[in-house]
This record gives sequence, C-alpha cells and structure tokens, in this order.
Amino acid sequence: MTRPAVSAAAPIPAVERRLHWLIAIAILAMIPLGIAAEEMAKGPAREFVFSCHKALGLMILILATWRLGVRLSEGFPHPVGRYSLIERILAHAVHGLLLAVTVLAPLTGIARIIGKGQALEVFGLTLLPAGAGNAFALSLARSVHSGPVLVLGLGVLIALHVIGALKHHILDRDATLTRMLGRATA
Repeated sequence: MTRPAVSAAAPIPAVERRLHWLIAIAILAMIPLGIAAEEMAKGPAREFVFSCHKALGLMILILATWRLGVRLSEGFPHPVGRYSLIERILAHAVHGLLLAVTVLAPLTGIARIIGKGQALEVFGLTLLPAGAGNAFALSLARSVHSGPVLVLGLGVLIALHVIGALKHHILDRDATLTRMLGRATA
C-alpha cells in the first residue's frame, strides 16, 4: 500500500522518522545485550543485563506496534524515483518483514518467560505474574526467539535495508535517505 495524498518530495513525517530511528537504535543495543546475558554467569549483573534487554524489547514492541498501525492506516511513503517492479517488491518485502520481526521478536521473548512459568519483570517491576509454565510454548518460543531464522533473518533484513538506503543515496542519487533524515527533497 502506498500513501495516496503525500508527495514523494515531502519529508517523512517526524513521528514516523522518530519511530524508525528509535526502533533501529534499540535493536542495535538489544542484540549485544541479549548475547551478553546468555553468556554471563548467573547473578545480579546478568539479571541487570537481562532487565535492560527486556526493557528494550518491551519498548520495541510498543513502538513497532505503533509503527505497524501507522503503516496499515497510512501506507508506505511514495518512492522518490521510478524503480523496477522487482525493486518495489523487494523494498516492500524487506520493510514488511522488518516490521513483522520487530513485533515477533519481543513477543517470542515474552512467550519464553511465560513458558518458563516466570513472572515478566523489568528492573524489579512485575508486569505479568508467574504462571504454571508450558514446556511446549517454552521450546517453541526459545527456538524462534534465539533461533537462526529470527537471528540470522534479522541480520539479513537489516543488511538489505542499509544496502538499499545506500543504493538510493549513492547509486540512484535520489532523496530516499535524506527524506528519512527529515530533509525535504523538492
């Protein structure tokens, strides 16, 4: 879906730009936190790192859900140039999958906690109480949240997104990247 009323030359609205960049920064911080926490010995330092990871995950879930709502109601911004059908399909696929993963990753992290029967706590604040747990849900959530499809898939999607932005900026010399930085392209 593409926005009907927004000019291709207009900058992306500030709220959408901020959502994009906040989510991007949070993901780039969250990945090493999750990896570090998995490698750390049990103790207060590990719990603090996991709390940071969970807090970022919840923030990403909220922001990504908001961003998904914007995309569903407003559509994607108009492209600033003319692109082949394959480029348009690839761009929409990468953007759509990135949106899906930014919602799916935190949800599977929450499902892991629930599957273990633990309370969802962030910095000592209980957001969901402990429950009975579920071995199947835990196994499924663990395989998705920490599994190669999500982990490698996210890496590939981020790489394709960055490569696409650089292609627009360097090869196509269009205003896709500058528009995402908030500068008008007229």
